[in-house]
Amino acid sequence: MWSRLSSAGRGIPISTSEMAAAPPRIALYGVGGVGGWLGSRLLEGGSEVAEVVLIARGAHGAAIRERGLRLDVDPVGGGAATSVQTAPGAAEVYSSIEEAIAQGARLVDFMILAVKTWQGAEA
Repeated sequence: MWSRLSSAGRGIPISTSEMAAAPPRIALYGVGGVGGWLGSRLLEGGSEVAEVVLIARGAHGAAIRERGLRLDVDPVGGGAATSVQTAPGAAEVYSSIEEAIAQGARLVDFMILAVKTWQGAEA
């Protein structure tokens, strides 16, 4: 059985019917090469796959808010190149966890830390 954390930090059981009724809310902290790829693929799947929250700092986060998230994949060794462009507003975008909290963002079910090793302590 899965559980969701309450505001007091205790697990609240979630039934399988609840899980089926609502897609998971997934936050990606770090929207570079790995986080950007995963975020764009989740967004490509649509809102029935996941609610996506992106935490991207500085000008990068501002550009995603303005223009959406774009992924261009040019496979090594042949194959078809692909491109994914999400619309602005397809995901919630924040510059930090503190900003998300200040703006009243809802809790997430999963957070994926997609930063470089040397950025882990700051994240």
